Amino acid sequence: MKRYKYLSTNIQRLILTCLCTFICTHAHASNCLTIAYPISIKATESIIPIIREIYENAGLCINFEAMPYTRAKIEMESGQIDGNITRTKSYIKRTEDLAYVEAPIATAQIILFAPKNVIDALNTTQRQDLTIGYLLSDAHARDTAERLTPHNIPIRSYEQLVAMLEMKRIDGFVMDNYSHRYMRKINMLNTKKLKQKTLDTYTIHHVLNGKHHDVITKISPEFTKKAKADIFNKKYNEWIDGQTTFFLKYSTTGSKARFPFTMGLKKDQATLLHKSLEVILSDLNVQPKEFSIDVINRVDSLLSGYVDFIIFSPSWLPNKQPFAGTVFSDPIFNIQDDIVCTAKHAKHIRKHRDLYKTTTGTIAGYKYFDESLLTRKDYKDEESLLNAIQSGEVPCGIVGHLSFQKLKVNNNYTLKHAFPHSNGTLNILIDEELKDILNDINKSIARHKQSGDLDKLLASYTVGIQ
Repeated sequence: MKRYKYLSTNIQRLILTCLCTFICTHAHASNCLTIAYPISIKATESIIPIIREIYENAGLCINFEAMPYTRAKIEMESGQIDGNITRTKSYIKRTEDLAYVEAPIATAQIILFAPKNVIDALNTTQRQDLTIGYLLSDAHARDTAERLTPHNIPIRSYEQLVAMLEMKRIDGFVMDNYSHRYMRKINMLNTKKLKQKTLDTYTIHHVLNGKHHDVITKISPEFTKKAKADIFNKKYNEWIDGQTTFFLKYSTTGSKARFPFTMGLKKDQATLLHKSLEVILSDLNVQPKEFSIDVINRVDSLLSGYVDFIIFSPSWLPNKQPFAGTVFSDPIFNIQDDIVCTAKHAKHIRKHRDLYKTTTGTIAGYKYFDESLLTRKDYKDEESLLNAIQSGEVPCGIVGHLSFQKLKVNNNYTLKHAFPHSNGTLNILIDEELKDILNDINKSIARHKQSGDLDKLLASYTVGIQ
């Protein structure tokens, strides 16, 4: 009995110990402050260790929680969480019942990025007609855009921003210098062809719900000390320097019906160029990012820096020379463009000089080595062009060889191949500043050609088509 009594006493002690531990731990956790930081602003994570250290040195417990930018603001104002890692001084001043550290974590600038004519229009009546974009997560950028023009568009992501610029749906955009530096570092956005104008300067502070003025009193001295020593900015610089992700932005878009390069065998099948670039770029230490860009805008998008490369053929250009500031990769595939005519006109149009005497069907946005000699009539894609030739709307047109071979079977065309317009190769046309990446691309192309990977891909798309 004594033994059982001894065991019972020990069990009771163990239960009491566990209960005390749970209560103490729970009490300690409940005393921890919850500070939110925005999911969408990655750079904020760089200063979390500094702020944690400040709180711990003040004898305070702190937990950090990632939240959407707006939710973090709402939950702090309502008291559901204790604070936000950073907020702008203007927001703090217009919001009741907040407590904040007077020493700023950072001083930021709001910058307008736009072509020169847009910057020049700021001081004219044309300003009211401008359409300016801003990142939805940046309240200060939103306020600046709203003051700038009544036509402002919230943008949810960097990818959408690139697309809006490329499609010319916005004349420019406003962004803080910290976000811009991050976007440039990871190559999500190249603004080298845009002008910049600083519109506003503001400070960013650590902020808590108004019930925590006592906490602000405890942490302010060390915050001030670190702010004066520029510790927060140095930590951000270290974080930026440590970013290794590099987005390589590209577009394979041409005419939507250029078989097999930009059109698959089936409606939802990935195109040959898409699959080929997956293979080629998989060997590179980059993060590929494909954009669907209208064929009319693809060259401008490359030259403006919105994408880093497009797929293009030297045979489409006079003297096969690339545009200024760009360079061609080694060839990926051979390509041929044909002159296709009605049976009647195919008898008479046998050479290039014959073509220049009449109207020629072409694809909108396409470049041709002899376009200065052509009388063009543009169509949206190869199938539309072939339909126009079949109906007699134009006597002849320039059509991709494989496209014609496939479409003439599908559509029972009675058209004739007159002669080859151009023979060449499809290559990557890339910004010349990315020559190091181009070297890696060329090595990858060579490897996959030698292994037969690219030939196998081409064959899988062109079975039964000559």
